[in-house]
Amino acid sequence: MSTVQEEALLETRIADKAGVKVEDVRDVFAAYGLPLVISPARPRSLRVHRLRVAGERTGDVEPGPFDTTLSFSAGLTALVASNFRGKTTMRGTGASRHWACG
Repeated sequence: MSTVQEEALLETRIADKAGVKVEDVRDVFAAYGLPLVISPARPRSLRVHRLRVAGERTGDVEPGPFDTTLSFSAGLTALVASNFRGKTTMRGTGASRHWACG
């Protein structure tokens, strides 16, 4: 897609969202001297300090409700359990860098 096509698509998207004509979008950008470009997203890191996990355990090993808060320090975190259950679920939360060992 060419730069001209990208600008036209962006103008149209802005106009549709704002409920105005494309010409109005162009006029506002021109009046304030703003370039009509799509900026790539800036990568940002996320630091998780604490994670609360609550729910209901199922199965034969200690079934019932649970409510646990995990605190994470900087660096690597290891989740270790002998029952081979639940660690993959924790990995899906994206909490810090971690290992899950069963």
